[in-house]
Amino acid sequence: MEENLNIQGQPDNIGSEAELSSNGEQPSGEMDVKKINVNIIDGGRDGSNLNEPKKKNEFWSKTGSFIRSKRSYIFAFFIPVVLLFAAYACFGVHPFGDMSVLVLDLNGQYVYYFENLRDILHGNGSPFISWSRNLTGEIMGIFAYYLASPFTLIPMLLPRSMMTESLLIMQLCKVGAASVTFNYYLRRSKGSKGSTAMLFGILYSLMGYMIVQLMNPMWLDGLIYLPLIVYGIEKIIDDNSWLRFIIPLALMYMAHFYIGWMITFFSIIYFLYYYFAGKKNYTHSFKSFFFSGVKFAVGGVIAAMSAAWVLLPLYNSLKLGKFEFSNPSYDLKTQFDFIDFFKNLLPNVYDTCRPEGSPVVYCGVLTVILIPLFFLNSKIRFRQKMGMGAVLMSVLLSMYLSTADLAWHGFQVPNWLPYRYSFTFSFILLVMAAMTFERLEGISVKEIGVTGFGLMLYAFYVGRQDFKGVDLVMSVWYTVIFTLIYCIVLRSIKMSDKTKRAVLTFVIGIFTAGELFGSTLSTMEAINKDVVYSKYSSYNRYITLGRDTVKKILDQDSFDEGGVYRIEKNFHRTVNDAMAMGSFGVSHSSSTLNSAPIQFLRRLGFSYGGHYIKYKGSTYVTDSILGIKYVMEKDTISKDEGDETIVDAEEKIPENKHYDKLVLTNKDDKEIMAVYENPNALPVAFMADSSILDVQFGTDNPFENQNKLLSHLVSDEYTQYFKQISIDRTVPENAKQTSYGAHTKYVPIEQGKNSHIEFLFDAPTEDMIYLYLPSSYERKVNLWLNKEFLDYYFEGGNMVIQTLGRFEKGEEISLIVTITEDKNEVLFKDKLLYYLDEEKFTEDISRLKEHGLKMTHFEEDHIKGEITAEKDGVMFTTISWEPGWTVKVDGEKVEPVKVCDALIGVELTAGTHEIEMTFFPAGLSAGIILSLCGIIAIIIIAVTEKKSDKILLDRLND
Repeated sequence: MEENLNIQGQPDNIGSEAELSSNGEQPSGEMDVKKINVNIIDGGRDGSNLNEPKKKNEFWSKTGSFIRSKRSYIFAFFIPVVLLFAAYACFGVHPFGDMSVLVLDLNGQYVYYFENLRDILHGNGSPFISWSRNLTGEIMGIFAYYLASPFTLIPMLLPRSMMTESLLIMQLCKVGAASVTFNYYLRRSKGSKGSTAMLFGILYSLMGYMIVQLMNPMWLDGLIYLPLIVYGIEKIIDDNSWLRFIIPLALMYMAHFYIGWMITFFSIIYFLYYYFAGKKNYTHSFKSFFFSGVKFAVGGVIAAMSAAWVLLPLYNSLKLGKFEFSNPSYDLKTQFDFIDFFKNLLPNVYDTCRPEGSPVVYCGVLTVILIPLFFLNSKIRFRQKMGMGAVLMSVLLSMYLSTADLAWHGFQVPNWLPYRYSFTFSFILLVMAAMTFERLEGISVKEIGVTGFGLMLYAFYVGRQDFKGVDLVMSVWYTVIFTLIYCIVLRSIKMSDKTKRAVLTFVIGIFTAGELFGSTLSTMEAINKDVVYSKYSSYNRYITLGRDTVKKILDQDSFDEGGVYRIEKNFHRTVNDAMAMGSFGVSHSSSTLNSAPIQFLRRLGFSYGGHYIKYKGSTYVTDSILGIKYVMEKDTISKDEGDETIVDAEEKIPENKHYDKLVLTNKDDKEIMAVYENPNALPVAFMADSSILDVQFGTDNPFENQNKLLSHLVSDEYTQYFKQISIDRTVPENAKQTSYGAHTKYVPIEQGKNSHIEFLFDAPTEDMIYLYLPSSYERKVNLWLNKEFLDYYFEGGNMVIQTLGRFEKGEEISLIVTITEDKNEVLFKDKLLYYLDEEKFTEDISRLKEHGLKMTHFEEDHIKGEITAEKDGVMFTTISWEPGWTVKVDGEKVEPVKVCDALIGVELTAGTHEIEMTFFPAGLSAGIILSLCGIIAIIIIAVTEKKSDKILLDRLND
């Protein structure tokens, strides 16, 4: 029978109104109400409010009674919240310092998506599509992948100026909620006392996986729903009831399908364990197994149906590129040393969140002590020991063997943060530990001592090995000290009566809180060394100044010609800046990528990184065709050095290599932003020659690709806008040239000395000159132009078109490629130097501009306008091709055509046409219908189960 005890061991319902009434005594709240009523009758002027004091006292009495009855859950929520907040405070997170919670994905992706969603919910933007990502792209996939958690409401409702603080609050709430659900599970499923459930709920909510994955807050919903889903599985098998399984699983699928997939995997394993080894009524038959299995499977289908409004649009989003993002190998291999894996159970062991990282499974020293005792415990059934051991081994082998690990990850190789389902391993460990803690009478004092001694020996063994992320003090001695403390307290608990046991449980809880606080803070410090937390001031100042600058641009642009244009920047905090600043651009990174526009932009010479494009590598041609009308530059006004603020003596407006027309400047006390206008920017849709449908791009020469693109937008003839410049001389310095397949390879002759290659050439005209160095082997190098540093090249998305600038006709130009010491080689397929025939370029861009779409209405998902075609052709748009767009010409629906394998085109006949384009996510309509069907099924099940319970109760009463 469940026993509800708080840490002090007192019954949860002591002092409740119900209990006093059952003893025949009048509740104190009601007695007070009578006295108040007498006073009012005696001294009041009227009796109009006679019941008001009574109602108020009843309200507070019921509230107090509710709080008393649920105080175990309240403590379970707030204790880990306070511990995590205290760790953040000591780490220096604002307002206790200038750190923020922003790190890795939370810093580079999530925070920008939260900013964008906040704009949408406040009426700025479409919930279906965004023009702030890779030209354009659906937004439902991003919502489903990153933002669908109900906890997202927290940053949506708090002021924008509190974005980083609201993310902190959201993290705290998720941690607290995970503690509550695990507490609930232990009490309902395992019959744990309130104090035990609270203790292990705190361990669950602050385990290593939780702290590391605070950088991916959407994954944390899995830790909240997992205990409820597991309890639902048990209810299917024990009570033939499946509502408690369907609802949390449906909510999990809505919150995050990816972790939901992993929990589904785990649920199958757990179902088999619980039916054969864990259920209360230990009888088996094929019939009962079959019907339980059917309910389990159908329940999963109903849950997925209920979440279909999220899942189907997400599926269509992932089809655009994520499914082909990696090319996994299904060859079976091991992924780590099996014995060395167990060091990850120790506190303060963090190696890295990079792809080579090991599983994060730490969940408390107390847990590690209690696991061997679980298998030694005479009060735990043998089949449970074997069953839970089998579950534990199943998850461990899944992490150990690459093919199984791949299946858990949706048959995709994780891009950083491996073993993303390791929280299921910690979940089982904590359940086993809690069961052992409740049954200490089943083990001996000797077994406690031997187990603790063995753990201390193992900690010293780990300390003697050369393990990355293991610190002698914080890992080894931390383990030893807490092992000693816990063993002493466990011995005392075993030897004590019920009252003393409650006090000792409270004591062990205090030490556990101290351990978790220390491990949390240590993990934060380790993550900061690994991937660096962002500063609070840098993010807020940057976004505030950027948003204000974009707003000023949009206020100033009158859009007289009815066009919509893009804004880009030659500086980046991350490639997702546009989503936070509210501008339309080409830069973007997310897991829900559309690979076609990314490859299109890559082949035009932009910075590329697999799942992202950055606005770096632009030319006059690409800026004009892509409708980039404004380009922003940034420079520093002042910087902090120690306790001093260094202010530039002469404030300079940052210049742009391409454009001279300065539109506006904007600054704060640290930075200045300058905005330049591109006079040749084309609208997002304009008439082009039909030959554009036949254009195919090569992979190694972005200048030829731009020549093809612009030529066939104008006519069916090829025009050489970019013209190649020959290199006059190549002068190697301490570098030997060899051939390496299709590449030319340079390596240092003498190590430790400067090694470079100098290319000398003459400027043929005063037009803009560009450089591109294609290579299949990217080795970071430094570029020097006329003895001045230009940029890095190759690694880090730097294999892009480099703008060298304008020079006097006939001027000799020096380009030096410096081989870095850590790479010791550089390989080129070619050295591509081109200049742009600016006169011909300007002439043909002007022709295209004359036949642009004159917009009469613009929303991101709804465009109306008028366009005139001199001859039959194609309305070329810089809108990404993806399912969901509907195009009407003169009121009639038409099928768009794909241009350059990436963009939307519309074939038009000569004349003036009314154009309308609307976007609605593919799969959303079907998803809504399926979700409604799923919800109806849940209602039917709920009504049926209620009737069944009523019939059963009536029979019992009879």
